[in-house]
Amino acid sequence: MKRHLLALLALAVTTSSLASPTSADDRIRVGWQTTWAVQGQLVMGLMQTPIGKYADMDLDFYDFPYGGPLNLAAIGGAVDVVLTADQPALLLLDRSDDFAIVGRMMYNRVCLYVPINSNIDAVAALAGKKVSGPVGAAAERFAIDRMAREGLDLDDITFGKLDMAQQSSLLIAAGKNATIWQGVDALYGFDPLPAAFENNDFSKMLDCGRVVSVVLMRKSTLLKQPEKAKKFMCAFTASWHQYAGAKAQMNDLFLTQSGLEVSHSVLDDAASMEPNFAAQSAEMFQFKILEDDLTIFDSANQFLVERNILKEPVDVMENTDHGPLNAAMSDPACAKLKAGVPYASLK
Repeated sequence: MKRHLLALLALAVTTSSLASPTSADDRIRVGWQTTWAVQGQLVMGLMQTPIGKYADMDLDFYDFPYGGPLNLAAIGGAVDVVLTADQPALLLLDRSDDFAIVGRMMYNRVCLYVPINSNIDAVAALAGKKVSGPVGAAAERFAIDRMAREGLDLDDITFGKLDMAQQSSLLIAAGKNATIWQGVDALYGFDPLPAAFENNDFSKMLDCGRVVSVVLMRKSTLLKQPEKAKKFMCAFTASWHQYAGAKAQMNDLFLTQSGLEVSHSVLDDAASMEPNFAAQSAEMFQFKILEDDLTIFDSANQFLVERNILKEPVDVMENTDHGPLNAAMSDPACAKLKAGVPYASLK
């Protein structure tokens, strides 16, 4: 069991060798995060199936342990496409004028949870309790907002810092019969670990919320090579069709690539916030930034400004270009490609 849970947090501390700041005209360099569920399955569709070939795309993949190093690589000119969550996206847009959001990648889940045997059954019952989690993460943003909406006095709550690796060790040490985790009443975090904790009967959820994650592309590609930008968005949207139509296959590929040791049910729970996960027809898939997404971005902006990480909010729509996505969605060749998925054989 210990190996099963700790393997979730075996993140590499080094990244793959980066390409030179300039890339060949016929290639796109994609930066992705190796143990991030749902995003990982989508990358497997691009990396391990014929989608890229049929979209007439040459894709290079560069893996990163989390969003910070990926942002640095983007700013340094080492990747052309960035797959990331709302807060890192805002930071990248604030620090670089060479990227734009080109579509929504996915919603991913953040949760607030307690020991499975805790007598706490609602967020409102956290008054006067100790709550810990990864400081500065979107999960903290969700937890604080959720408690505030319950009318809790945040000054009455003791906040602690526990990253996801520390949480895994804490729960294992406390065991499944715990009613409190060594003085910590509740934790907040981001999948796939909360899903693994729940699936393995270590915790129960008080509530879960969603983070909006996006695809960003270098503006020089958008302006100078619109056909290449369109083809990438065709391939990316096709990878969603692949995942939705062959969940077990894409989960297995992601688990092999990432080295995570979790069940398919954990990965499915991690994808439960995403409507595209249950899409049954081409018309049901949605990839644009919507009004509800802007509300989530507003919350992320406020969170970062209050902590002096951003000096002022980033205007998301001013930094969004749906042109390549619209072009891909109206291209008959792209529709034909997606009609051919899921692919049973790998490339």
